[in-house]
Amino acid sequence: MNTRKITARSFTRVLLKITGFLPLLVVLAYIVVTRPLATLQEHFELQDQRQDALVSMLRDLDAARSAQQAYLLSGQLAYRRASVSALDALAERASAFARIEGTPGKAHPQADFSVLVPALATALEQQTRAYERGQAPEALLRIPDTAAQQLTGAVEQLLVEQRHSWPPLLRHRNLAWQIVIGLLLISLLATYLVVRDLLRLRRKMSESNQVTHTLKDINKNLEQEVDERIAALTATNDRLRHQEALLNEAQHVALVGSIDWDARTDLISCTDEFFRLWGLEPGSVSPSRELYRRPIHAADRLKVGVAWQAALRGERSYDVEFRISGADGEERWIHARGNVTADAHLVPLHFSGTVQDVTQRKQQEEQISPLLDRLQLAT
Repeated sequence: MNTRKITARSFTRVLLKITGFLPLLVVLAYIVVTRPLATLQEHFELQDQRQDALVSMLRDLDAARSAQQAYLLSGQLAYRRASVSALDALAERASAFARIEGTPGKAHPQADFSVLVPALATALEQQTRAYERGQAPEALLRIPDTAAQQLTGAVEQLLVEQRHSWPPLLRHRNLAWQIVIGLLLISLLATYLVVRDLLRLRRKMSESNQVTHTLKDINKNLEQEVDERIAALTATNDRLRHQEALLNEAQHVALVGSIDWDARTDLISCTDEFFRLWGLEPGSVSPSRELYRRPIHAADRLKVGVAWQAALRGERSYDVEFRISGADGEERWIHARGNVTADAHLVPLHFSGTVQDVTQRKQQEEQISPLLDRLQLAT
């Protein structure tokens, strides 16, 4: 009789542990794991929307400028209407981006599209009126397009910041997975305690079948949970690869490459578009300082060196245009911009910047320059 009472009490105690402890784990799993992962998913979706809006703005901006240039050179109203349509689309993209950010210019102090887009529209309208008053299109095309350059620079800066905004998100993701692993360890510890009591109860009550079924259920639940976590991790990795592909496509469309140099370790990382601008297949060679300098035209090396030294001294940011002879045999004009950090002895520590193919603009300037010279001689 006493033995039966003891085993009954033990069985009751174990049941209380099972029914009271496991629901608590479920609640903790929902609060600690589900919400951080949902927040991380929202971050990724927001990044997708920002990326799409910025890439579309670059395309609309390029379409508006190209149509305006075609109108000035040909005088056909269809090009003017195409330019206005592209500007309207650009304004809609800017409004969509502002809605994503919450307030205009939130991602970058100079990216106030509510000011930059109307400024571009006003500049193009003034250019059109000057053309209609009889001013030569060649002279109008030589006037610096400041509004378009400011808008392009703001969008490109935001695209660069998009790329640099990934590491914090990745750290959040790692933190979430660390929490998941910790929860699994806690679950394993709880399982051990439950199984230990069940084994003791088995020795007292000789009910091995009950313990066996319990262990099978626990193992099945653990395997299912591990499979779900692996599937979630695979989906997250696929999303990251998709985001990287979007960034590469955006840079390919804009003919913009990125380069980052850690001078302390001499580690250089480049995007795929950088290799293409240098006439190389992406990843075909290891990036180095010599790879960057060697193709620079001999006549432009002094200018590049002066710009680098000025950036080292902190007088201005690194901003220079030069020619390169790519590995594919083509000569290109490159516009390089970036920021250099150096120590008190002007020893570089870090450089991060972009390179853009401006060959088409340079060729247009060379074609227009003789026309302007003849026009000046005629007048």
